Amino acid sequence: MSFPATDRLKRWYESHEVHFAIVGEDDEVQIGIAQRVRFIGDDRLAVEVPAGVWKALSDHIGEGRWIALHPGELGAVKAPYQLKGIIAIEQDRNTITGWFPESDTPVAILVELRELYITKPGPEAGQRVDAWSVEELTEFERELGWLKEENL
Repeated sequence: MSFPATDRLKRWYESHEVHFAIVGEDDEVQIGIAQRVRFIGDDRLAVEVPAGVWKALSDHIGEGRWIALHPGELGAVKAPYQLKGIIAIEQDRNTITGWFPESDTPVAILVELRELYITKPGPEAGQRVDAWSVEELTEFERELGWLKEENL
């Protein structure tokens, strides 16, 4: 599957902490914060799960479950996208170190990206754009003025 991860989208997710939401078997929504994420190609996202977050949410984070992710901090305002995908749990130390060499996190989530939504306020809000090509999404960003230097 091709996923339209533009350079701007990747940069914003990788430059900010990420807030994520998962739904456990009990249908309760749980929220977590990851300090770091890394794109693995265009259609997968590695998410660092700190030990405390894993301890609190491990009963809810499961293989094959859906996860929604959005940049936190300033990124929540200037990176108007929400990603959704399917969880795979990674506990291999060498793999995790390859993704996050600066981290000693015991577990990471590898997200197979499936859906991309625009969350920018305005008429574009809520629009699902994962079927677009990278070129189409980049042109859309350009038309909206998102590719200006101060927005990168």
